[in-house]
Amino acid sequence: MLWCAKKLVKMNLVSIIIPVLDEEATLLSNLNSLQILRDNQCEIIVVDGGSSDRSTEIAKPLVDKLFVTGHGRSRQMNFGAENSEGEILIFLHADSQISAEAISQLIRKTRSLSYFWGWFRLTFDNSSFVFLIISFFMRLRSKITKVCTGDQTLFVSSRLFKRIGGFPSIPIMEDVAISKILRTCMLPIELDNNTLSSARRWEKDGVFKTVIFMWYLRLLYWVGFSPHKLVRRYYPRHLITDMSEKNQQPKNKYRNASILLFARSPVLGMVKTRLSKALTKLEILSLYESMFEHIICLLDKSNLAEIQLWLDGELSAKNKVIPDLPASFTLRQQVSGNLGEKMSFAIRQTLNFENSDSAIIIGVDCPALSSDYLDRALQYLQDGVALVLGPAEDGGYVLIGMNGNYPEIFEDISWGTSNVLKETIVKAEQIGLDYFCLEPLWDVDRPDDLVRLSELEPVFKWIK
Repeated sequence: MLWCAKKLVKMNLVSIIIPVLDEEATLLSNLNSLQILRDNQCEIIVVDGGSSDRSTEIAKPLVDKLFVTGHGRSRQMNFGAENSEGEILIFLHADSQISAEAISQLIRKTRSLSYFWGWFRLTFDNSSFVFLIISFFMRLRSKITKVCTGDQTLFVSSRLFKRIGGFPSIPIMEDVAISKILRTCMLPIELDNNTLSSARRWEKDGVFKTVIFMWYLRLLYWVGFSPHKLVRRYYPRHLITDMSEKNQQPKNKYRNASILLFARSPVLGMVKTRLSKALTKLEILSLYESMFEHIICLLDKSNLAEIQLWLDGELSAKNKVIPDLPASFTLRQQVSGNLGEKMSFAIRQTLNFENSDSAIIIGVDCPALSSDYLDRALQYLQDGVALVLGPAEDGGYVLIGMNGNYPEIFEDISWGTSNVLKETIVKAEQIGLDYFCLEPLWDVDRPDDLVRLSELEPVFKWIK
C-alpha cells in the first residue's frame, strides 16, 4: 500500500521516518505535534508494519507518505528511507515527538557535511526523578559507547545511510547494530535539543524490571546471542516473521553470501609502493585505479552475492571512489589495526548483522581473479566447507572465505610475508576447521608481476 500527499514544490531537507505497528493510542497526538514541520522543509513518512487497529487511518491525513509493509522495524525504516527525498534522515519512534528547534539545530550543525550521523538529547514525557536519572544514564552510556538506541532518535545523512546499506536485516537490536557500523565510519554528533520519548513501557512493566531486562538483552547480544532468538524474548506473545525474507526473489546466485572487497583509497603515493622501483608514482596510481575499476566491474556483473566495498580511508565526498560506486555495492569503512584485525571485524560484522551465512574477502590487486573462481569458492562454502582459501603464488592468499566466525584464523599471522598461507592453514588445523584450497593465482605486488598483465585475455589496459 502506498499513499502520498501532494508534492511540495521546494526540496525537502529532512525526512522523518516513523515505523508503526498498532499505535492508534498515541499516533494522533504525536503526528499532530509534527504538522508544523511539514511546512518547514520536512516530509513525514509513516511505514506501517501491518497494523490491525486504526493506525493507517489516523496517519493518512497527517503525513506526506504512507506505506504498508511487512512488520519489523529495520525493514520498515529501510523501506521508508528508500522512498524518502530528504538529505537528512531522522528515525522517530511512533510514541516520540521532536521539535522544530531540534530540526533547526540539526540542519545548522550539518549544513557543510556530506556524511554524518548522531542522535538528540533524550527526555521522557514523565518528569519524575526516576526518569530524569534514567535519561541521564542513557545519555552517559551513549557518550561512552557511541551507540544510539531508538528512543534517542537516530539521524544520519542519506548519503551515508545508502553507503552502509541501511539497517541490518535483524528483528531486534537494529539500532545498536547500525550504530556499531556507523561509529567505524566517523564519530557521532550528539545534539543539545531534546526529543520527547514516551515512558509508557517503563510505567507498564515497572522501571526496575524494564532496566534489568533491557540490559540483560544487550548483554546477550554483546556476547553473540542471535537477534532472531532475542526477539522471541522481547516479543514472547507475537509471531515474528523472518526478517531475512525478501519481497522479491534475489537476483544473486548465492542469496545468503557476501563478497567483501578490501581496498585502499586510490591516493598518489599511498598504494602499491613496492612497485616504485619499476614505475613512477603516477604510473602506480594509474595501474591501481585500473585494477580497482576491473574488479568492481567484474563483481557488479557477476550476480553471485551481495557485494561490500571495505575501504581503508575516510568516507568523504572528496573520495573519488564513492560517487562512481555501482548501486549494487554497499560501502563500509575498515577499522584501525593490522590486516588480520580488519578482516576479522569485517567477517564478524557481515555474519552477525547481515543476511549472510558465509563471506569471502578479496583484494583489488589480482586481475587474474574470475567470476568462475569466486563462484567455486562460494559453492564450497555453501556445501559446508568451513574455510576456503585462494592461494597466492607469493605465499599469501588472494581470497579467504568462511561460513562462521573464526577470529583465531587472523591472529598472530606474519602479514606481508611468504608465510601467510602456511600459518593460516596451521591455525585452521589447530582449531579443527576443515578447509579447501583453490588453485593458486598471482597478484600484482612486485615489478616482475607487471609482465604478466600483458598475458591476460582480454588485454588488461592500464597505462593512461
